[in-house]
Amino acid sequence: YSLYFNNTKLRVSVAKPVTRFVMGISLKYISYQYEKNDYSAINPDLSTSDMKSANIGLDTGIIYKIIENKIFAGLSVLNLNQPDMGLIGEDRLKLQAKGELGLKFSGFLLSAALQYYDKGISKLSLGAESKIISENFLLRMGFDNSFLPCLGFTVKIRQDPEAGIDYAVKFGDEVKNNNGSHYFTVFIIF
Repeated sequence: YSLYFNNTKLRVSVAKPVTRFVMGISLKYISYQYEKNDYSAINPDLSTSDMKSANIGLDTGIIYKIIENKIFAGLSVLNLNQPDMGLIGEDRLKLQAKGELGLKFSGFLLSAALQYYDKGISKLSLGAESKIISENFLLRMGFDNSFLPCLGFTVKIRQDPEAGIDYAVKFGDEVKNNNGSHYFTVFIIF
């Protein structure tokens, strides 16, 4: 949410381990809505539209465990169906690909990811996760090539089936005094 617009994504994901692979698919609801204010009143694109758009997107991914519980590699493809998010005319989200490499050691998980978007690498992300407090409480931090921080935590509520809550915030600089983008996840692993 900002002074000018808000954006919501609701995602349902399912993943299945198959030998050393974990394969998954996500269905996501995406919505954009611009606020009526002095800025939107003078913007010709917004003044001729209903100022909101919503659609369903499809993502997929695969993780390969190179060395069990030590090293993994992942690949995901976002916007497989290229949903139309145009306010006036057609404006389809472009395909994005993301590759990741992770290393686990001494209670830490370190990861690096490259995101490919629109004919080039658009983002490099680095992160770390640790079970510093307990097995049921994970802390995360990271940043991307803009050097803006991301922070998060996971709380596991039960073990069998494994269930919990995840929260993350990514700070941005697009709008002055931006309070960040917030991500909430509820998960069940059975």
